[in-house]
Amino acid sequence: MTFVAIGDNCLDVYIQTDETYVGGNALNVAVSWAREGRKTRYLGAVGDDPAAALVVSALDGQGVASSDVATIAGRTGVTLVELNESDRRFVHEEFGVGATWLPPDALLDTLTDGDWAHLAGIDLSRGIVQDLTRRGARVSLDLSTHGIPPELDGVDVCFASAPDSLDDAHALGQRIIAAGARTALVTAGGAGSVGMDTAGAYRQPAEPVSVLDTCGAGDSYIAATIGAIADGHDLSDAMRLGTLAAAVTCTHTAGFPQTPTRTLPWIIDTYYPHAGASTDSAHAGRHPEHTPS
Repeated sequence: MTFVAIGDNCLDVYIQTDETYVGGNALNVAVSWAREGRKTRYLGAVGDDPAAALVVSALDGQGVASSDVATIAGRTGVTLVELNESDRRFVHEEFGVGATWLPPDALLDTLTDGDWAHLAGIDLSRGIVQDLTRRGARVSLDLSTHGIPPELDGVDVCFASAPDSLDDAHALGQRIIAAGARTALVTAGGAGSVGMDTAGAYRQPAEPVSVLDTCGAGDSYIAATIGAIADGHDLSDAMRLGTLAAAVTCTHTAGFPQTPTRTLPWIIDTYYPHAGASTDSAHAGRHPEHTPS
């Protein structure tokens, strides 16, 4: 089985430290699978800007071939991240060219019957779920960007997030199942997660850990639970393994271990003016070498 992540990527720009990491929901899931030793592909799009090279280099460096990444005129996704102690806040987020990109039929035709396709940060309104299931792929969705579509028939697993309440997570999971998904998994931060399928509902507490950064922890949870389900584990055991993976991610910066780059002046010129006063104060006095790009 090949595990295929389809959708978003971005640069995660940490405001206080002037460090830039590569991330994005779908990309993080693909990298997590590759780090587990699974056969992995990532399908996504980058712009024709300087950010694209960082994304491509990170994929290749993690053993995920960048040959399925399309280059489109425009911007690569960028997220400005502000850390409040160990928790992160997205100050500004742009999906760039990935906001409207969908993989062409020729690329989807390379998937084989039984491959697992996970979608994140991608437009679901143009029938991509149906395109994938028609080709025999098992499909999972991350609903954190676009919310719950009216119909989820044919979807194996849906992921979502709720505030720090397992009761709220349970209610959201019920809505997902009612929309047609076979399995719902809803994370609730430090409270843990809720999962449900035809066999019942389960609650999994969070794993106690010394948290450095929560960014990407949910993506690690997704990758690990999908892998466990594909390997034949029952839902409760898959949730346990996902929780352990998320806990590990919380012990390092960004969605997967990587060497950051210094935040580049063109990022400041392009994105910081849109992010409001918090970035102005956080960035005051930095980058004396900054010149307009």
